[in-house]
Amino acid sequence: MLSSPTALLAPSAVFGSVPPLRAAAAEPPAAAVTRAPIDLSPAALCELPLFSTLPPARVASLLARATVRHFRRGERVVEQGRSSDTLHVLLSGKAHAVRTGHNGRALLLQVLRRGDFFGELGVLDGLPHGGSVRCLVQCEVLMLSGRDIDQQLRDWPEFAQAMVQVLVQRLRSANRRIASLALHDVHDRVIDYLREHGEPCGDGAFHARGRVSRTEMALMVGASREMVCRVMRQLSRRGIAEALDDGSIIVRPPAEG
Repeated sequence: MLSSPTALLAPSAVFGSVPPLRAAAAEPPAAAVTRAPIDLSPAALCELPLFSTLPPARVASLLARATVRHFRRGERVVEQGRSSDTLHVLLSGKAHAVRTGHNGRALLLQVLRRGDFFGELGVLDGLPHGGSVRCLVQCEVLMLSGRDIDQQLRDWPEFAQAMVQVLVQRLRSANRRIASLALHDVHDRVIDYLREHGEPCGDGAFHARGRVSRTEMALMVGASREMVCRVMRQLSRRGIAEALDDGSIIVRPPAEG
C-alpha cells in the first residue's frame, strides 16, 4: 500500500490541506464481522489482479477462511502506526491511503478502488502501518490473515509474482510522481497526473475516465485546488485539456508551433 519511495516526497511540495481524519468508529459488534458471503464466488475474485493467477479451488479455500467487513464513509480500515497481520482487498467503494505528519497535515499517498489491496507490507515485514486508509464512501473489504497469505506465497509462485507485479507498478508510479514533483511546475504536474490516470486514445491523447476530482488532483500534484482549477482553465483555452460532460478529461499534446 505505502511504497517507501512515496514517503521521500518533499513535504513542502506535496503536503496539502486534507480534511482531518475522522476519529475511528468504535469496533462493531461481533455480528458486524461475517464470513465471506456465498455470492462472492471464486470466479468473481479471480477477476481481481491479486487473485488472477490462482485456480478457483485455491480462491475458494481462501474465501472459506476470509471475512468481509462493511465500513462506513469516513471510517478507517487501517490506522497509521498500528500493526496488523491482515491483507485487505477493497471489494467495493473508494478509499484514500493517507500519511499524517506530527503537525497534523496529511499527505495523500494513493487512491484505492475495487480490486486494490493494502496492508501487504505489514504482512511481509511485521512493521506498523505507514499510513491510514480512510473510506470516502461505504466500502466492502475482504480481510485475509497473514498466515494464509504467507502460505499462498510459499505454495503458489504465481501468486507471489502477481503481488510483486502490483508492487512494482506502485513503485514505478511513485518514482514518476517524485520526478514530476521535483522537476516540473504545477502546469506540467497536472498534465502528468492526467496522463498517469488516463488511457491512450489515439494521436498522443489520453482519456482520464470517470469523474476527475480536482481536490484529489491537487493533493497528488502538490498544489492548492484553486491553482489546479486555474491550470485546468488555461489548458482548456489552449486546447490541451477537454472536460467532458461525464466528468472525465481528455488531454492532448500541445499544438506544434
